[in-house]
Amino acid sequence: MSISTALRDTICSLIEQFWLPGACLLCAGGAREALCPACLAELPEQQPGAEVLAADAEGGPLQGRLFAATFERSEREREEATRERPAVTESGTGITALTLWRYVEPADRVVLAFKYGGHATVARLWAARVAGRLPAVDALIAMPMHRTRLAERGENPAAVMARALRPLLPGRPPLLAATKTRLTARQQGLDREGRLANVAGAYRVDADLRGRHVLLVDDVLTTGASLLALAAAARAAGAAAVHAVAMARAAP
Repeated sequence: MSISTALRDTICSLIEQFWLPGACLLCAGGAREALCPACLAELPEQQPGAEVLAADAEGGPLQGRLFAATFERSEREREEATRERPAVTESGTGITALTLWRYVEPADRVVLAFKYGGHATVARLWAARVAGRLPAVDALIAMPMHRTRLAERGENPAAVMARALRPLLPGRPPLLAATKTRLTARQQGLDREGRLANVAGAYRVDADLRGRHVLLVDDVLTTGASLLALAAAARAAGAAAVHAVAMARAAP
């Protein structure tokens, strides 16, 4: 991250915290964060928060195969759950993913306000609630946007989330860049197989990830096709393990 970007984020954060009156995104009442405590309590959390995403034998992403061990459990409980779990993670293609909210009313309005309304305070609120549930990692990678889409949007929401999360993780792991090498069709409206085919081979990671445990950051998880494609790029760069975290989980 450049010095100018860091300075901009710091200035915006100070303005939001000390100079602008706080208002809840949902009820418009007073709030020190993006949401007041009452509205925050109304957001439906994803249960269980962690799941395994993998490609099935036909190449399509499995529809959120849930497993018993969430990231918050003890190492012993995780090992026991792993023994009971199918060999989806032993193939080297599966990833564990953690999401905070279900992408339904009213959480969907909060996510959309963040993605399209520029409400970066949502990213900080989200980061504070997921940081303690994540495994130790050596690097973060935000889901990249193609340069054409980035020019249209002006900001990558996943990068905003990663920058909010990074200071809260042990050792402040570096945020490394990934590239979306081609402009793909929008995922909305595509079925499971179409989504995976749409993004297959569309990402590249130039950083040396040999031996690193990497955390991928994305805004909304649906089938997991994009995360699986980015995970493949991270493994091609040498990543020893790949995890993922998202703001919300949408129904496939």
